Amino acid sequence: VPNLFRRLFGEGALTAAFIPNYTDLLERDPTLAKRFATLTLTLLSAVLIGITLLGELALWWIASHIEEGHKASLAIYYTRLMLPYMPLICAVALVGRILQVHKRFGPPAAVPLVLNGVIVLAVLLATGFFADDTDAKKVATWVAVAVVIAGILQLYWQVAVLLKVTGLARSFTGCW
Repeated sequence: VPNLFRRLFGEGALTAAFIPNYTDLLERDPTLAKRFATLTLTLLSAVLIGITLLGELALWWIASHIEEGHKASLAIYYTRLMLPYMPLICAVALVGRILQVHKRFGPPAAVPLVLNGVIVLAVLLATGFFADDTDAKKVATWVAVAVVIAGILQLYWQVAVLLKVTGLARSFTGCW
C-alpha cells in the first residue's frame, strides 16, 4: 500500500507536474520557487496524513469485524503497522526530486540503502542474531516497525541534505 501511494503521489503525476514548474520558478524567482515547494510539500503531507488516518480507521474497523485466526487478519495487522510509511516515502520522493533539480543525485539514489539497512538490522535484532527459536510473527513485526523507522530516517536525511544544499528545508520544517 505505501509503495502504491509513493508511485501515485511521490513519483507519479504530482512530481511530473511539480518539477517543471519548480525548475522554471527557480530560474525566474527563487523566493517564489521556495514558497511553491513549501506549499506543495505541505499540501501533500496534509492530504497523505489524512488518508493515512482514514486508512488506519478503516483497517481498525475491518480488523474488529474479522475473527482472530482469519487469513486476512495478519495482513491487516501488518498493513496497519506499515501504513504510516506512506506519507513518509511520498515526502521523501518529492524532496528527492527537489534535490535532483539542484543537481544532488546521490542522496535520493541512496535512500533505499537506508530502508534495506534498517530492515536487515531489525531482522538481526529480532532473531537474536540467528537464534534457533525464532518466531516468524515476531520477526515480521520487527520488520514492519523497521519500515516506518526507516521512513523517518529517510525523510530526515533528505531534508537535512536539502537544508544544507538549498536552504529550502527551513520552510519545510513547519510541515513536520
